[in-house]
Amino acid sequence: MSLELVLLCIYVALFFVVHKEFDLRSIHNPFVVFLFFSFLFLFVGGLYSNIYDGTPYEIFDDNANIIMVVVVGGMLSSFLAMLIISRLVGYRHYKISQMRIAPERSGYFFVSGFLVSLLGVFLGILYMSKVGVHFGEDADFYRVENKRGNGKLVIAAINFMQVGAMLMLCNASGVLRKAVTIVIFFVVAISLFFFGNRLPLLLFLISYFLVSSMLSGKEVPLRNYILIAVSAFVIFVLIGTLRKGLDDILEVSLLRLPWRPYVNFYNLDYILSYYSSNYLLGYGYIHDLLAATPLLDENFGQWLKGLLRMRFDGGSVTYTYLGEGYVNFGRLGFYVYGFIYPFIMYLVYLFFFNKSSVSSTEAGMYVLMSMSLNPSVSSGLLPCVLYNVFPQVLIIVVLVGGKRLVPLLRRS
Repeated sequence: MSLELVLLCIYVALFFVVHKEFDLRSIHNPFVVFLFFSFLFLFVGGLYSNIYDGTPYEIFDDNANIIMVVVVGGMLSSFLAMLIISRLVGYRHYKISQMRIAPERSGYFFVSGFLVSLLGVFLGILYMSKVGVHFGEDADFYRVENKRGNGKLVIAAINFMQVGAMLMLCNASGVLRKAVTIVIFFVVAISLFFFGNRLPLLLFLISYFLVSSMLSGKEVPLRNYILIAVSAFVIFVLIGTLRKGLDDILEVSLLRLPWRPYVNFYNLDYILSYYSSNYLLGYGYIHDLLAATPLLDENFGQWLKGLLRMRFDGGSVTYTYLGEGYVNFGRLGFYVYGFIYPFIMYLVYLFFFNKSSVSSTEAGMYVLMSMSLNPSVSSGLLPCVLYNVFPQVLIIVVLVGGKRLVPLLRRS
């Protein structure tokens, strides 16, 4: 039996034991989502890496085995640590089937969500009016070039749209509200499509439909969740093909399906092979923090792409969470990050999202933030926090503060 098959069996077995402990439908749990994302966007690529032998994207066999072992070993050891800690301390993990989700139906949050989503659409239109909309073979080039100097505007637009649409969904009651919610959903989805960056649209679609299932009040089978995730991934690939042009869309999409999970695996192999000294000792995080300010307009992935002299259309290199550990702290970081990242996701769940009773608004926000954390499989945790979770939390804090302020203003 090959090493790849053994590791695949271990990962599949891990899915079963995680399902027993957390329920794989508990998509408000960042660890569960991270387990799926790591499998689909990193581990799977190693299973068929041999089909790229003899091409410029061939990888070293030794690296392939090490990467797959670290992914599986890190996930397994992290899960065992979770079980030990929860049993010792007495924490109970509330599965989605054990959570009581109380419909909120808040008029304030519905109207606020409507206004926030429209603000996001307005910012999106403002951005596109400045840079235009580009399709065809050069779409990736223009997408990156257009964001230079406009990145903060794009981040604000995306988060306003996602949070606003989710607030409306979680507070939609009655025919009129539901009709407006559906209209806003399509407006936001189309707007995100024209931004040219597929990941925000993918996360929005998955979050939206999964929250819709949660709020339906019915027991939704796991296969429905898997179907939604697979459908969203296929849409993810199709959008990439549409952005490149409409010729031979089906044929091109079928060729691109195996590439998307493989590209992260290939990038990590490239980093392990060609980045062998001058470890950054944490500078990568400082770089990302500076990129979130007007002081620097190039994120860490773009900087690393230039340093490694990697040439391809599009933005930054997806260095993965293991690659982040490696370039910052060498082989030790590469191995340790395999354990640290899934455990961080568990801690976020344990201290913030692990509740027996939540409102529909809380449930929607937990799912949105859980999904927003997990592109860290490809791009590291800090960018996800800075550009996704922090803006979302800030929007919610402002709206909750406004809700508490309204009665005070009425009294005065």
